[in-house]
Amino acid sequence: MSRPSKKQQVIANIIKNVHSKTWKCLIDGCEKNAINSHMLQENGILDNVSVDGHLIELKPTDPFSWKKNMPPFEMKRIGKRKAFSLPIFCNNHDSSIFKEVETHPIDLESYQVQLLLSYRVVCAEIRKKLVNIEQFSRILNAETLRGDAGLDSIRISKDGNELGVKDLDRIKKIFEEELQDATSRFTFKVYKYPFLDIYGSAVFSPIENLITNPRQVEPLNDVFIHVIPYSNNTNIIVGYCNEYVNDWIKEYVNSWEGLDETEFEKQLTRLFVGHIENWGLSPDLLQEIKQENLDKLKKYTVLNANNHSPYQKIDFNLFEYDE
Repeated sequence: MSRPSKKQQVIANIIKNVHSKTWKCLIDGCEKNAINSHMLQENGILDNVSVDGHLIELKPTDPFSWKKNMPPFEMKRIGKRKAFSLPIFCNNHDSSIFKEVETHPIDLESYQVQLLLSYRVVCAEIRKKLVNIEQFSRILNAETLRGDAGLDSIRISKDGNELGVKDLDRIKKIFEEELQDATSRFTFKVYKYPFLDIYGSAVFSPIENLITNPRQVEPLNDVFIHVIPYSNNTNIIVGYCNEYVNDWIKEYVNSWEGLDETEFEKQLTRLFVGHIENWGLSPDLLQEIKQENLDKLKKYTVLNANNHSPYQKIDFNLFEYDE
């Protein structure tokens, strides 16, 4: 095995150090350190799809192991305690704010529950972008990388993440106001399908004019979506803020209704491959997925890493099994 280049070693060390950094709680005014907050309940939801306490998630490859022409991510087996989590809130806020979505039974039809699930994933996305910004900033300031040809793309990515944080901070504040005094500023719909060993929770922004307007001056319109294995169903909660919505988002929310098994699998494939990163599945389900479909997932993700178009063409079914 060839040794990592000097550049690769520098970047890998930066990524390692940033991920070991202690972060503050994302609640305004709180100076306590963030703990590892789960985006979906560890005991009760993730439990439903774990095998021997483990799950499968799409994770970045160890930067010390990067190889040319290989995707920088992998389907990785991960312990349930570390799965689907980020340092988002301190222990006090994580416990007190989200008690309603951490205590059985969870009423997925409740507007308050839908708000809490979506608020938590907005905060998770803010943290992800703050981590990215820290990494990009350190890379741009690294003396040993001065003059490197790849720094321009790093700078553009840093700017994009900073704009993303501004947009998410706006919607975070709306959620906080709504959680204090609900006035129906959000619309959510719940769809129930047969149980599948998968989960997800994310916010994404379909952007039609990224090429012509890469800085997206106007506030983004967001979709909040949760794929929750609970009560013997795969529950899809999908919604939007009534103040920031367009026709595509409204049609997308309704497009989850009345799907047959194959249509549902294709809809999940389009979601996981084209729109969100925050998802996972059971090790048992991974064993049933065709290798050719996993290869298609990796190839599409590499070629479309910055594609946020609502009109992506994803022509395979990740969950199509061999008879």
